[in-house]
Amino acid sequence: MNVINKRVPAYLGAGVSTTQEAIWLGELVRETGTDGLSVLAPSFIILGADEMFRHYKELAAAVELPVVLCTISDRTNLWF
Repeated sequence: MNVINKRVPAYLGAGVSTTQEAIWLGELVRETGTDGLSVLAPSFIILGADEMFRHYKELAAAVELPVVLCTISDRTNLWF
């Protein structure tokens, strides 16, 4: 983060299996001074669309950063 010195936005990525882990990592990412969080959908636990929505909603409410939603559709069976 020191290298870019806020000249360009920086989003750090996280890919974990649970919402609680994503929130924990999101808090760590926020402490680095990054501008946003890029989060992979849990890919080892198959979630339905409602569960995936709840995952991202809880994460976005818990971290004070913009959240970019990412998914590997072949693993999650969700196509955006």
